[in-house]
Amino acid sequence: MAEIRPDPPTPMDPSSPESMVSSGPAQIIGLLEEQPLLETAQKKATVSLQPLVDWSDSIGLKDQLHGRHIGRSLHPIATDLPNRILDVRDAA
Repeated sequence: MAEIRPDPPTPMDPSSPESMVSSGPAQIIGLLEEQPLLETAQKKATVSLQPLVDWSDSIGLKDQLHGRHIGRSLHPIATDLPNRILDVRDAA
């Protein structure tokens, strides 16, 4: 009977993230993430959205969303409050 041997491990290369994981799906995702098309799209999106980011900074929107005026981040308030209200309503 033939002995089944696992494939030899591939060398890990930090400059190629897909080689840093061993599972098949993770390697496939890593290969997809390294596609030049995605890098190009990301750069174009960043350039296109930068005026919006600059505008939101100029009017203080970023500070408002970060909750600096109340000393607390708004994300937990904005997400937890509706969830708690819905939980109470569903429990009743």
